[in-house]
Amino acid sequence: MPGEALMPTFQYGGKNKGKTFHIVQTEDLFVVRSTLTWNGLKQVLSDDAIPFLDKLSLAFSFPEVKVNILKIAVPEKLDECRAAFKGNHAVRFAGRVWKEKLSGTSLIYTENIFVKFKSNVSGKAILRLLMDHKLIIKEKFNFSPNAYFLKSPEFTGVDVFEIAKTLGENELVLICYPEMVFPKRSHHIHDQQWFLKESSVDGLNNPRGVDMSKVWHYSKGENITIAVIDDGFDTDHPEFALPGKIIFPRDTILDLNTAFPQAEDENHGTCCAGVALAQGSDFASGVAPMARLIPIRSGGLGSFSEAKAFAWAVDHGADIISCSWGPPDGIWYDPDDPAHRIPFPIPDSSRLAIDYALKKGRNGLGCLLTWAAGNGNEEIKYDGYASLPPVLAVSACDFMEKRAPYSDFGQNIACCFPSSSGVSDSNSMSDGIWTTDRSGQWGYNPDGNYVGSFGGTSASCPGVAGCLAIILSVYPALQQKHIRPLLNLTADKISFGDGTYKHGHSPYFGYGRINPLNAIRFLKEILQIETETKRNKIDKIEEIRFLFKISIFDLTLTYKLKRAEKKYTAGEWMAISRDDTFSDQIEFELNGLDSPFFKLKVFIMDNDHDLRLRLTWKQKLH
Repeated sequence: MPGEALMPTFQYGGKNKGKTFHIVQTEDLFVVRSTLTWNGLKQVLSDDAIPFLDKLSLAFSFPEVKVNILKIAVPEKLDECRAAFKGNHAVRFAGRVWKEKLSGTSLIYTENIFVKFKSNVSGKAILRLLMDHKLIIKEKFNFSPNAYFLKSPEFTGVDVFEIAKTLGENELVLICYPEMVFPKRSHHIHDQQWFLKESSVDGLNNPRGVDMSKVWHYSKGENITIAVIDDGFDTDHPEFALPGKIIFPRDTILDLNTAFPQAEDENHGTCCAGVALAQGSDFASGVAPMARLIPIRSGGLGSFSEAKAFAWAVDHGADIISCSWGPPDGIWYDPDDPAHRIPFPIPDSSRLAIDYALKKGRNGLGCLLTWAAGNGNEEIKYDGYASLPPVLAVSACDFMEKRAPYSDFGQNIACCFPSSSGVSDSNSMSDGIWTTDRSGQWGYNPDGNYVGSFGGTSASCPGVAGCLAIILSVYPALQQKHIRPLLNLTADKISFGDGTYKHGHSPYFGYGRINPLNAIRFLKEILQIETETKRNKIDKIEEIRFLFKISIFDLTLTYKLKRAEKKYTAGEWMAISRDDTFSDQIEFELNGLDSPFFKLKVFIMDNDHDLRLRLTWKQKLH
């Protein structure tokens, strides 16, 4: 393509590492920044632009920068069409659209720059350097030291790449790149609510959903907050109407304390939130109907609003963050689609914000992050978001406990959750998930406030978020490091023959289909400490030991007689020399990284003749 030698580049991952993006111009797309939506703009076009209408279609939009991307059916007319649009009073800008050379993914740049300086650089030195480049601070990160969003002078245009490159070469700078915004992939693909039930299939006693009726005896997600980051949310929907159900809604695109949809096609977030925690007052219940919701409307892939969304969730009390979006998928049924193998790294601004969530969320325990694996039937390692090791990537299975054919796979898959089968079949038990829909004519279902065809890993991800909310509600001190071992021990190893499980993990199902009932019962069991005794002929205790079945917590139990120095580790026999009362002679000690979250309870039984021990959670962790 002409001019490729001078094409701009940018890089995620800091100096001399990460992926370099090479940017070229598209041949059939142009960007229009206007004060109106595309439908509104069509009503006020100038006479010069009207003849092009039948040759144009809306390809996609970037609400965070108030632009629409238009595709022209006759590429050789592109410049003539752009010129006609420029003459319209409602159009602020009409320019060329760029794409990433390798993948062909369209994108726009915003004349904004992300920069992270070394930790020892002073504020004065930073301001002096920014003045030299005519840059102003647009916003300072609260989740990473010395990190900023910068704004370059208006009409900088493509020169923003050169400015970012020059600034990035300065010895004071660790990371620097211009804001590039890609279209965000939403992971799309009725007995209603079948995925919340355990039912018989073809007369066989095989579960086809996650049975929540028994789980809800323990909790429905009380006192847990799930942040869902997505497009707009219908926060007026009756399934989110309980007092206190929605807290701290945020639009990180417009910097407003609302998450309501701003465009006609922003329906995805409402569906995802419904799967996780719809209250079930009318026609749809979420997995955790009593959990709280922080709805966050965020922008395109790699936008700075994306990073700000994670920071907002952490700073306003999210326990779990659910994300059903990511880089574009390849065509799931075409194994030769080259898009399957094109890597898309996570931007540094988003990576730092996620790291902030993992370390600072939940008062230092760290937020749990669930992420939809993707719907391309492709290796997850190419997706820099879902493949991030601390992230719990979620794949999809269907109602027959088989792998959904579109679902992505790989080492970072943590577990799966039921979703659509990906096959349209009149004999199928379900063609999707029944959940909340945006109210009125703009939703997926224009005839109601609910939809039955939601699916893909988009539906699986908030399903797992809801399950984790119930588990956290019962066991609040669980941390991210506990989740994968817990899943390995408690998830249902579905489709074992086809899952290619190794050490309990399948690249298709992770550790299996999440089973919150098993997880709660398992945690309840392993927090019990069994006591065994050896008695003499007159039934007096001569030896005692305590059996501590701990497998996912970093805990050790030791005990000793008060009058002795020797300590015994759980499982070892300790001699009791006196024939009288012994319960007050024993000292216990609980150690390990997890010990601050537990209390050891000692119960005296049978007239001071026996002991029982139990671990309980500390309700106030800080």
